[in-house]
Amino acid sequence: MIVIDTSVFVDFLVKFDNRKHYVAKSFMDTISEKDINLYGPFLFDIELVEFSGENLMNPKL
Repeated sequence: MIVIDTSVFVDFLVKFDNRKHYVAKSFMDTISEKDINLYGPFLFDIELVEFSGENLMNPKL
């Protein structure tokens, strides 16, 4: 089992920085191919909601 940080998931979903997006996508693709379980702690959900709210309030990101 691998614990994933919210920032990796966000970099995977949203291309703010091409290098970070590429690294996160490569990581997630590798995890998917190897059928490894990912774990996002409860804080993951809170951070993801916070990130979503910030982007709704500031669409320039």
